[in-house]
Amino acid sequence: MRTGFRHFTLLLTAFLVLDLGALGAASTVQDERGSLQDLARAARTQRLADLARLESVVSETLASMTSALKTSDGAKVRDLRKDLIGLGPAAAELLVPHIDPGEDASATVPVQDGEVVVGNTEYQTRRLLASNVTLVLLEIQSAAITDDLLAMVRASNPRAAANALRVLARSPEAERVVPQLELILNSARGQNATLRGQALMTLSKLGGPEATAYLTAALKEDNTDLVTAAMQALAQTANRDAAPAVLTLLNSQGSQIYLRELLAYYIAVPDLCVREHQEGLVGLVTRRTLPRESGALVLDTLRELDLAPDRSVKKQIEDLQDTPNRDLSEAAMAWLASRGDRSSRRRLLAGYDQFIDDNEDNPQGYLARGQVLYRIRDYSDALRDYRKVILDPRDAGRNRIAYTGAAKCSARMGKFKDAQELLQRSPLTADELNRLAGDRAFAEMIQKDKYRAIFQLDPIDS
Repeated sequence: MRTGFRHFTLLLTAFLVLDLGALGAASTVQDERGSLQDLARAARTQRLADLARLESVVSETLASMTSALKTSDGAKVRDLRKDLIGLGPAAAELLVPHIDPGEDASATVPVQDGEVVVGNTEYQTRRLLASNVTLVLLEIQSAAITDDLLAMVRASNPRAAANALRVLARSPEAERVVPQLELILNSARGQNATLRGQALMTLSKLGGPEATAYLTAALKEDNTDLVTAAMQALAQTANRDAAPAVLTLLNSQGSQIYLRELLAYYIAVPDLCVREHQEGLVGLVTRRTLPRESGALVLDTLRELDLAPDRSVKKQIEDLQDTPNRDLSEAAMAWLASRGDRSSRRRLLAGYDQFIDDNEDNPQGYLARGQVLYRIRDYSDALRDYRKVILDPRDAGRNRIAYTGAAKCSARMGKFKDAQELLQRSPLTADELNRLAGDRAFAEMIQKDKYRAIFQLDPIDS
């Protein structure tokens, strides 16, 4: 009995120990679970607090930007844009609603990126604010806002949709955005000409095989507006993958109606304008399918691109020197002269030289010859003629052309300081100087901060 009782006592003691251990372990797990829940609650509380602070900062910054826009304080607006960009991707979702300026049918003043307009109405200020917030989102590039932006393209007013498309063009989720844009383009909303052009532009900027396939398929459509919009998108984004489809369009019947878009494409990607493409362009001229002035435009574009010509292309251009169309004849001679053909140079300049010999005091002759010399890349002689015109102040319009021509010659020769001084002395307005920034002659010059101010441009790193 005693042995049995001892055995029973040991078993009972073991069970009690096990039960107490289990109770202790359960208590520990419960404590740990409670600690994790406390940590999660604390983290949520912190996130909410951080979001509230971020919302407050965004709200205050946008309010300050609105005030700066109303007072036309461009420098302040730029600083506030930098502040918003500095908040990073976390602020993106808070900013998206502000790229929608709302509706106002009475607003007619055009607004460009970050433009500041004196005397803003309330709606114009909202448009300016939306434009500046769009610039901020272009820099932040957050994937978290993709769905919100697509929803805005599908349903918002045209200005909001346009701003959303601009931001989507830099989306880090191109593979997700492209098919969604294609669906929008194929829907009834995609038939709106303005939205369609902007959506095609966004597709081309996003790039990739699927986007390029959609754009090149559009070039085959029997829809002039659609083909024009697709070509404009390909040109403005310098889409190299579309070159074969562009060549097919160039060689198709009726392609002359897309001439300006085709030329813009080759200006954007000049190295792709190889023999087949050059032959296609010159073929438009020799087949006499173009208006009188358009043939000269084709040859002037080819000359400006400075491409190595195929022998057959050169022969066709040589034959065009004798065409009765004077503009086309001069364009052919200018193309040949720019490539070192002395005979064509003499023929081209003969009439201008004779006029100057007969009218030495007439600045119009020097201006006309200067223009021709510039076309054939004889920048030093062209500059001499332009300076003679500048010395005669009697005709303000002629003087403006001469100052512009002289500055372009100087810039082409790499004499940027001379070009700057000429533009500073010129009678050109601020708007005219700003437009000159888009001239290929000044392309290298505007890449240097110290010369950007003359074109009314901000420093590159601003």
